[in-house]
Amino acid sequence: MGKVVCKLRRSKRAKRLSLQIDADGGLVAIAPVKIAKSTVLAFLKSQTAWIRKHRKEVLSRERHPDISINCKTHFAKYKADALALVENRVEHFSSTHGFEVNTIRVKKLKTQWGSCSVRKNLNFNYKILFLPEHLQDYLVVHELCHLYELNHSRKFWAHVEAILPDHKARRKALRKIYF
Repeated sequence: MGKVVCKLRRSKRAKRLSLQIDADGGLVAIAPVKIAKSTVLAFLKSQTAWIRKHRKEVLSRERHPDISINCKTHFAKYKADALALVENRVEHFSSTHGFEVNTIRVKKLKTQWGSCSVRKNLNFNYKILFLPEHLQDYLVVHELCHLYELNHSRKFWAHVEAILPDHKARRKALRKIYF
């Protein structure tokens, strides 16, 4: 694996140790404030296989310049276009499949492509704008199907499959893109 530098981030909200791999393959350990460094080091040693596997995966993902950018001006520049795109696709799938949506928002999300609330509000990452059309549709359908099932149960995936029979291939392609 070679030597990997690990940044330690202490968090008042963290309940347990966790690891993240950033876009450049760097390692970040997130730890509750009161956990000893020795405990963090032991945790890192125990997670060597996980670190190898996930670093390799992250470093092999496609990097799209507009998806990798993470600044407010980029968001401000593309927010309206992303919202128009999402509203159009939600309207398309809602008219053909009977979805009822309350509010649609486009946000500058750090780790998610989208979310759905119990109040039927849909949120999408503005970077959806830079994805190929078939992946944009996958994300929209995925969140719309959460209006029926707020989980990833078999029922949820059955709803997705009814609309997009090739959803597994689309999901796999989406996972290869790093943002």
